[in-house]
Amino acid sequence: DYGPDMAIQIGQFLNRSDGVKSKQLNEIPCIWHTIVKYKEHQRQNNVRRRLEEALQAGVDADPQSKRGGPKYIAPFTREQLRTTMNVLTTLLERFKNDEPVMTNILIQYIDEVARRAEGPPEDENTIITEE
Repeated sequence: DYGPDMAIQIGQFLNRSDGVKSKQLNEIPCIWHTIVKYKEHQRQNNVRRRLEEALQAGVDADPQSKRGGPKYIAPFTREQLRTTMNVLTTLLERFKNDEPVMTNILIQYIDEVARRAEGPPEDENTIITEE
């Protein structure tokens, strides 16, 4: 898995911003595995039991993965999408020469925001289905 390494790189990138502090870098791979490899952990380490204990302790966690069905898309106004596009473009310009990995991620986000801005207006019932 290269996901934990990418998560560490994102944490390092975010730590360079004023007012942003990620978790300790040595904790990030564990956090990544807990979130992304949830079902694998459940089978191997009985994660469901630990999540249910967390729920009882008042931690907001859902033991049911939501990755299997339609994906909810939060509705945004055209103005919000334009603002998001401006922020992402500013970040791209700022980091394009220093951070190739982050540059690729920002380009993907910009493409997604542009796609959504060109589509029909979104509302609270907008979902996309996996094709």
